[in-house]
Order: sequence, then C-alpha cells, then structure tokens
Amino acid sequence: MKIAKICCSSLAIGGLLLAAAVSLAADLRGQISEVKGPYFKITTTDATGLKVGSKGVVEATVDGQTKEVPFVVTVVADGYVVGQSQDHAAAVGEAVRFLPEPVDFDRLLDEIIDVQLTTGRQMDGITLKEVAKDNQGNPVALVAQVSGTGLTTRLSMSTIDSITYLGRPYYKATNSNSEDSKPEDNDSGDAGEAMSADNDRSTGSSSGPPRTRKQILEERAAKKAEELAAKNKEKMEKWLALAERNRVRPWPEFTKEECEATTKKEKEIAEELKAEVPNLALYETKYFLVFSNANPPDIASVATHLDTMHLLVSKMYQVDPDKVYKGKLPVYIFANQQQFVYYEQKYMDNNDTEGVAGLCHSMGDRSVVTTYITTNPNNFAHTLVHESSHAETRFYRSGANVPRWFNEGLADYVSLQIVPQASATNSRRKEGIQVLQQTGTLGGLMRKSDIRRDEYGVSSLIIEFLVRTDGEKFVELMDLMKAGMGFEEAIVQSYGASSTELAAAFGQSIGIPQLSP
Repeated sequence: MKIAKICCSSLAIGGLLLAAAVSLAADLRGQISEVKGPYFKITTTDATGLKVGSKGVVEATVDGQTKEVPFVVTVVADGYVVGQSQDHAAAVGEAVRFLPEPVDFDRLLDEIIDVQLTTGRQMDGITLKEVAKDNQGNPVALVAQVSGTGLTTRLSMSTIDSITYLGRPYYKATNSNSEDSKPEDNDSGDAGEAMSADNDRSTGSSSGPPRTRKQILEERAAKKAEELAAKNKEKMEKWLALAERNRVRPWPEFTKEECEATTKKEKEIAEELKAEVPNLALYETKYFLVFSNANPPDIASVATHLDTMHLLVSKMYQVDPDKVYKGKLPVYIFANQQQFVYYEQKYMDNNDTEGVAGLCHSMGDRSVVTTYITTNPNNFAHTLVHESSHAETRFYRSGANVPRWFNEGLADYVSLQIVPQASATNSRRKEGIQVLQQTGTLGGLMRKSDIRRDEYGVSSLIIEFLVRTDGEKFVELMDLMKAGMGFEEAIVQSYGASSTELAAAFGQSIGIPQLSP
C-alpha cells in the first residue's frame, strides 16, 4: 500500500514501544480555538496520553440539539493538539472530548512488567505470557510467569490497578475501586492448579498424561522462539548479501574480552584527563561510562536516562542490547561550557563549538559523547540523550551513514520519548510546522547533506510519521540504508512509496495538504 493513500487515522496503526501506551482518561477535554478547513486547533490543559491517531468527539449543536461528531488527532504539540473531522464544520468555542485509548497488551508478551494490584500488592518483574480475551477480543485476564519461581499466575483485569513497563506507566485502570474489583484467581502457584479455564489443559496423546498449563505455555514459547529465530536468520542472510553487494562491512560481534579491554581503556583515558579537569568522577551504568565533574546528584539522575534510551532503541531494532557497543560507551558531562570547549579542542581536535551544546564523535569502532550542564535541566537531558542516540545509529548493523536529516530527526524523536518535557524539542517542532505552513514545501530536505534549525523539528516529525505508520517497515528502511542503499531507493523498497508521496502523506497528517518534497 502506498504511503500517499494513508489517511491521518491510519497513524494509530503500528508504532513501537517508543510511544507510551498509558490509557487515556475518559474525562480529558478541550476547546476549539482556531479552525482551518477540516482541521481545527484544540486547546487543552493536559495532553497526557494523546498521540497522533487518538480519537475524540466534538460536542456540536445542530438544529438546537447537541450532537457528538467524531474526529481524529493529527498533531500533538505543547499545550494544544490539531484535530480533523470530515463530517463537521467546526466552530471556535465548541467543546471536545477525547475518547479513551485501548491499551495493547499483546505488545507486552514475553516482556517483563511490574503490576500494582487493587489490593495494594505490588508484583514486580513478572513476565507476561498470555492475554486472555472474551469473544469480542477484550482482555479479561493476564497470564504471567512469576520471577525466579517458574510458576505462573492468572490476574483478572478487575484485580489490576496499574502496569509499569521499562520504568514508565503503561496502563492505569479507570475503575479500580468498583465493587467487582475483587480477585477471581490465585496470585501465584503452579499453572496447572492456579488456572482452571476449560482450555487450560490438553490431554495430549491417549497414552500419555495430561499436560499442565505450564507445559503448554513453555511449548508455545519454544515454538514461537523457533519461528522467530528462523525468520531473523533469513532476514539477516538477505541483509548480509545486500551489504556485500554495496561493499558495506557489518560490525563484527565483539567478544567479551574485546569489550572488557575497551571499557578498561576508556577508564584509563579518563584518568589522564583528571589532572586537567578537577573532580572528574565516574558514574558507571550497565551500558555507559559517564565521566563528570558536575553536581553528583544531578549526574546520577540523568545517567539513568541513557540505559533507558539504549534499551528502547535496542528493542525497536530487535537487537541484543548487550551486543551493540564495543565495551561501554564513554560520555563526558562537564560542569561548564569552558571545560567542554577545552576538551573538544585538545582531545577531539575540534575548534567549531560555537553554539554547540553537545556532540557525538565516532572514530572507527569508538564513539564518544560530550556535553555540558546548562541552566535548563530538561533541555540538558534532551541534549544528552539526543547525542548519545547518535551512537545507537552508528553501531546498528554497520558503520554506513544515514542521511543527516534522518539521523538528527531520529535522535530528536528518540530523545522526546525519554524527555518529553524538553521545551527545546517541542519548540523546534512548532517552528518547523510554522515554516511549512508558510512555504508549503519541505524545501528538498530529504535530499540535503545538511539541515537548518527549523528542519530538526520537521525531521523528527517525519520520523514519527514513518514509525507510527508502520514500525516494522521503519526498521526495514533503516536496515536498507545501513546496507548501503540510498534513502530514495530504500523508502520505495520498504514503504512502497517515493519521497514525493511521503511528503504528501506527511503533509496531510499535519494539516498541510499537497506538501511538496
């Protein structure tokens, strides 16, 4: 299917775990403050949980009667959203109500989650194995494996108050205090005894004993893993063949010894720097070596963003997070701009730091991230994650480069998932949309070797559009470019559309029809 034929509402399809899936409260409301054709600006004090593709209704008065007219969200910005309705000529002042978002629990299968029960009990680190549904496809219970026991538990949805995934809220019950919120199943125990649904057991062969629920789930998981491994093997063989034709060398699988030696070397390099930068301390995470002389509590707090970002991107590309970097990635956070400039000039031979808040340097199989503390903590955290995510792109599949606009847009998009409150990212998006509204064109963005400030925001919006349209095709697009294919050819092969069709579909999604590339 061509991108050009995708309507705005289709953006609700797909997506990756990079977008939080918190259920939307039923009483989230707003008011129309501006109208332009079928599009209208909605002012709301709380856009929590809203995303492109979210749905709502306009509370319109037609012939003296109140009527609810459906619409779909096409843009989510700071303090307002843009809606589109094909069935109603919206008017300034009309009230709107956003509809609750269905939560996709299937995306959490085989993932580790934390569950808060309505009884107050906390169940951390359990692995979701099955989503039991009724005849209409609505979830009625979650089947999960209890950490460290090998046992499974069946949790009725009426007993679940909230679910957290990767440290972020994923689901919140809206009726957790209702009278029917009472446990209907045991919280733990052997699956063959804790669950008694009619289809929980299989008799197997006539001569063998019946299988327990645990055995059935284990067999199902093994079959799923086998099918996935075969699919991934075939996919990798095709990618390797393409990379070889384009003379692109894949990253080797770094050995444990190589990684340990590289990590040790990075620590030794930092020790040499300590003589010139007082109070330089190490904050070591699972995947990063953060060196800083700034306020320790501040650094310890933001350092956790890096591991979260790495896990999210690794999940996005379905790669082992332990096999991406050659050792732990070094990140230098200086207390002030002067120290940052000094390091860049002496250790990176870089004299072009004017107006720069952070950088990611890549030299062969080594990358180094540098930045400094700024007055706005959220914007500083954004810069840190943005620059560090460049290393994620660098070490995915191969060292082949992706277009500059794509690289920067992806970094801003990833950063926005970790630090959504950063004003810098949202400001760039607003500025970019304003320019597009005035010009009606991307100005050759997808063919440029460099980009302007306002094009950062546009680039991140295009990345978001591609991800939400089809997450699997986005990974395919990335794979093709990392195998040495140009963007124009890669977008056609992955999404089945040209850059011209992409521009038109993207423009429609943000309320700028007939946007040219």
